[in-house]
Amino acid sequence: LSAVTPRRKRGTVFGFSSLAGCCGGMLSAVFSGWTVMLFDLNGVFYVAALLFAVSLPVFLNFLNVVLSQKFCHLNSMRRQRA
Repeated sequence: LSAVTPRRKRGTVFGFSSLAGCCGGMLSAVFSGWTVMLFDLNGVFYVAALLFAVSLPVFLNFLNVVLSQKFCHLNSMRRQRA
């Protein structure tokens, strides 16, 4: 993260990253327990596969938007390699 984040925004980015990790851990435990109660243990794997299939295009679109921004350091790294 620090390689692709401007210095002035690193605290914010690392804060949101930490928050997302903690919230994701809590929510995944709650929703996987709820899924086991509704669909049995195999249902967790089906729901996880469905969520992955749905979230992949969203993530790829977000990545495309971020990489097209002027402030993204990956663009300058890409230009240096070319």
